[in-house]
Amino acid sequence: GKSVPELLLFTLEELKKGDFQRFKWPLNNSVLDGFCHIPKAQLEHTEREDTVDIMVQAYELKGVVRMSLEILRKMNLNILAERLQTESLSEEDLSCPLCHDIFRDPVILLCSHSFCQACLQEHWREKEGKECPVCRRRDAKSPTGSELLCSLHSEKLRLFCLEDKQPVCVVCRDLKKHTKHNFRPIDKAAQDHKEELQTALKPLQEKLEDLNIIKQTCDQTAEHIKSQAQTTERQIREAFENLHQFLQEEEDARIAALREEEEQKKPSIEDELKSEDISFLQCTLPDPHLVSGALIDVAKHLGNMQSPGQHAVQSLGEDAGVCGM
Repeated sequence: GKSVPELLLFTLEELKKGDFQRFKWPLNNSVLDGFCHIPKAQLEHTEREDTVDIMVQAYELKGVVRMSLEILRKMNLNILAERLQTESLSEEDLSCPLCHDIFRDPVILLCSHSFCQACLQEHWREKEGKECPVCRRRDAKSPTGSELLCSLHSEKLRLFCLEDKQPVCVVCRDLKKHTKHNFRPIDKAAQDHKEELQTALKPLQEKLEDLNIIKQTCDQTAEHIKSQAQTTERQIREAFENLHQFLQEEEDARIAALREEEEQKKPSIEDELKSEDISFLQCTLPDPHLVSGALIDVAKHLGNMQSPGQHAVQSLGEDAGVCGM
C-alpha cells in the first residue's frame, strides 16, 4: 500500500489550482483546533509535493491525516476525504488499545477512542468506573447505561453529524457550529460506519493471515536450521575425536616401531665395535666400514606419513557432506 505522504500527494493532485490554495489557507491561519499554524512564507509558493513535505514535518503522519481530513470536509470535498481516510487506515488504527488485536464489535466513546466491546466492559468491571482507558476521561452515560449523553448539554446523542463525523444531540444540531450540516440517526450512521470498517478491515485481516503463515514458515525454518547446526556440530566433534584418537594411536605405533628397531640395531653395532677392537690389537684392522643395515631405515618410518591423516580428513569431509544433505 501507499504511504501517508504518497496518499496525501495523490489527494492534492486531484485538487484544482483554486481548491489547492483554499486547502493551504487553514494551514497558514491556525483555524483548526489542536494544530499549530505553518508560517505563510513557507507555503505561499509551494507546489503540492513540497506542501506535503512541510505538513509531515509540522504535524507528523497521524497529524497530517487528521488535518487533511478536517480541511477537506470543511471544503465539502467529502469523497476525497473518505478515500484518504479509508486508504490511510493501518492495522494500528483498527486495533483495540486494550487487547492490541483487530477490533471485535467496536464501540466508540465520547472522547473518540475506540475499543472492543468485551474488552471495554471487562476493563470497566476491573476498575469499577466508566472512564476511557486511554485518556481517563469519564464516559457520560444515562442512568441505565444504555445510551450516551452529550457532554455539553446532557442530552441523548441521537444524531450523527456527517460533516464533523461525530455524534451530537438535538441541541448541538441547532448551534451555529452545525449550520447547514447534514445529520443521520445515530444508529443508521453507526451501521454505515460499521460496514465501512468491516470493508476496510477485510483486506487487513487477510494480510494478517498471510503474515501469520509467513511467520510460521520462518519459525519452522529457523528451528530446522538450529537442529541442523546442533546435529552437524555433534558429528564434527565426533569425527575429530575419532581423528585425534586415530592419529594418537598411529603416533604411538610408529614410535614403538622406531624404538624397537633402535634396540635391534644397538647390539649389532656393539658387536662390530668389539670385532674392530680385536682386529686393532692384532694389527689386522681393515678399512673402516659400517655393517650393512646398521642404520635405522628412516624412510621406512617417515614414509607414507601423510596418508593416514589425509584419509581421516577425507572421511570427515564425506561425513560432513552427508550431514548437509
